[in-house]
Amino acid sequence: EISLIADVEVVLNSNVKARESKKLKGISFPPIERFNDYKANPRINIADLGKGATNIIKLVMKTATVINAIRDERSLKEDLPKMQGRKPERVIRKVILVEEPEAFLHPNWQSRLADFFVFCMTKYDIQFIVETHSSYLIQRMQYLVAKKEIDPERINLLYFNKCSEDEKYYKINIRKDGILKENFGTGFYDETANLTAAILNAQNLN
Repeated sequence: EISLIADVEVVLNSNVKARESKKLKGISFPPIERFNDYKANPRINIADLGKGATNIIKLVMKTATVINAIRDERSLKEDLPKMQGRKPERVIRKVILVEEPEAFLHPNWQSRLADFFVFCMTKYDIQFIVETHSSYLIQRMQYLVAKKEIDPERINLLYFNKCSEDEKYYKINIRKDGILKENFGTGFYDETANLTAAILNAQNLN
């Protein structure tokens, strides 16, 4: 059985705050033992979760594999002077292809994918090529640009047209304040407005 540890961040933060408050009162407290915190957390069997959570786990594990390979590569480069001119036998590919990571995910989780991608890009210089239909993910990326957590120049947002008469795709640039410079295609940001208008029209007809 593979179990997922639930509410890890909440439990860790509450435990840290409790220990800090005791320190302020002059009460000595042993160092933080993360293992005990994780051990105290409830476990959820992955079999009881949806496909979305399983897909997230696979994405995280794949990315972790690349990160470990990057670390090995860095340590190998540090040892190059000792290798008498020999080169590393392999080159680490830092590109990960992701197809519709938002599938089966709650909207909040869809938007949080952007945080994961940005973290890996900025800290480990990993490049993600993501195919997505999620406006939540894209809007969160705009938000992270506005917060200056990532340079918009590092993001290539391509919109693929359904209409064969127009160009097959075009680039949508993100300004430093997070606003899109070009209009997004139909069926994304405009869908909510269209449905709202349709509901109002239906009410008027009734």
